[in-house]
Amino acid sequence: MNKVLIVDDSVLNTKILESILKDTYTVNIAYNGIDGISKALLDPPSLILLDIIMPKMDGFEAITKLKELPETKNIPVIFITGLEGSEHEEKSFSLGAADYITRPFSPGIVKARVGAHVKLFEYTKAIENLAMYDGLTDTYNRRAYDQFIEAEWKRAIRDNTYISIAMLDIDYFKQYNDNYGHLQGDEVLRTVSMAIKSSLIRSSDYFARYGGEEFVFVMPSTDAAGAQVVIERVITAINNLAIPHLYSEVASHVTVSIGGATIRPNQYDNIFDFVVLADKMLYHSKHSGRNKSSWVNPSFSGGGGGDFSPP
Repeated sequence: MNKVLIVDDSVLNTKILESILKDTYTVNIAYNGIDGISKALLDPPSLILLDIIMPKMDGFEAITKLKELPETKNIPVIFITGLEGSEHEEKSFSLGAADYITRPFSPGIVKARVGAHVKLFEYTKAIENLAMYDGLTDTYNRRAYDQFIEAEWKRAIRDNTYISIAMLDIDYFKQYNDNYGHLQGDEVLRTVSMAIKSSLIRSSDYFARYGGEEFVFVMPSTDAAGAQVVIERVITAINNLAIPHLYSEVASHVTVSIGGATIRPNQYDNIFDFVVLADKMLYHSKHSGRNKSSWVNPSFSGGGGGDFSPP
């Protein structure tokens, strides 16, 4: 069942809305804007019904915050209120609301409007998901990576947690394509991709094809030690595939090089610096023997810069 989050300080209103929607949706309830945002982040719904007048944080402030957060900005919001007047509707839509329902509630209108916006949201999400995948390897693509690295970076700052990123490159892949052919090269990309995915245990870890023979990992809430365990498991898994590569200067089979970085970022750190650092660690692995990983745990708070030297 799709999830609907009701955010309203009135117990009576939430009970009425829940009774209207519970047969069709999983209904969650919050009684103020702050709790509503927290619940939307922890368990994202397909739609939010949001009251305007509430204690602690009113609906206008809550929707502004929801639209700023990458995790919730696309979730449709329907305002529920007893306020009358076109100025309230205009403000609601200007802040990003999808619709506006006034009290007293008509069950038919509530069901129709909620149903329409949930269907549109799920349809849009399905189309976007298709656009987020690499057709060859059936993994996330660069566009998806750009979105989730930004979201996880902001989450790490907000929650004061670690985030780790790793860049992976198949060693001497051009020589493989030149000698075995591009069709066989595509098969290697698919096989390596499956091996990498099987090495990632946590569903919260992201893995994407960055471009060509290069892949990228994003591991939220993961310190350097934990990330390196995953990366070494990946290297071992790909070596164990033993895909023949007689034109490699590293081994007689396909191998990979990996570079990564871990940080607990704050608002002064720059995500671009962080990604560049992981790429530099990949460069270090490739130019110091390949079939290995290089890792760094930097501290570059205070507007970028910092120690980008290889370990």
